[in-house]
Amino acid sequence: MTTTNTTFADRLNKRLDEKSLSQIDVARSLGVSQQAVSRWCKGTAQPRLEVIPNLAKFLGVPASFLAFREDEAAAQTETDDLIRLRRFEFSACCGTDLTAQESCGVETITVTKTWFAQNISHAFRDGDQSRYSIIDARGDSMSPTWENGDILIVDNLQRSVDRDGFYVFTFDGTSYAKRVQRIGRTLLVISDNDKYESFRLEKDDLNLVTVHGRIIRSMNIKDLA
Repeated sequence: MTTTNTTFADRLNKRLDEKSLSQIDVARSLGVSQQAVSRWCKGTAQPRLEVIPNLAKFLGVPASFLAFREDEAAAQTETDDLIRLRRFEFSACCGTDLTAQESCGVETITVTKTWFAQNISHAFRDGDQSRYSIIDARGDSMSPTWENGDILIVDNLQRSVDRDGFYVFTFDGTSYAKRVQRIGRTLLVISDNDKYESFRLEKDDLNLVTVHGRIIRSMNIKDLA
């Protein structure tokens, strides 16, 4: 399954062809409309974050096959001291379907393990290549903590809010990158920009929450110069 320089739509269509599956087959399996799948295949929209694991399972591929762009030529330049952080193709923004981010200027960031340890405060271990990713910040609700267009580094293994911090999560079909505090069985979702109100998720709301990772660093592109 070669994925060099491909988009999400390319990879989805390729796998559908390989398995002789139709858009209707996908729609029925995931419980979505055929029109939604058609938009995914055309590249005009992409599925919600929480759909990716089920879609990958249905197609018989790792979730990373759908979620990340791959550049095999770049991958071949990696050494034991370099870490390549890939852009997760879905931005933390609002909407039923997240629009394709084809114009994003940053696809990957390659850093040394020393830089990673000093700036991310996490020790990078063998096998962590798929643990960390980068995602685009959208909007000003978290200003001044981070700004629109900043790069967020996400620890994908943190799939629950077990401590206060910044998380990428989906609630009822809308994706967020926010500060989250746990208060008993309630999650308090906080926007650092005072123009936006905080809100609580509790009881039945929590059944509609899918945590995709904890944000461990926000960076502006100038920080990488």
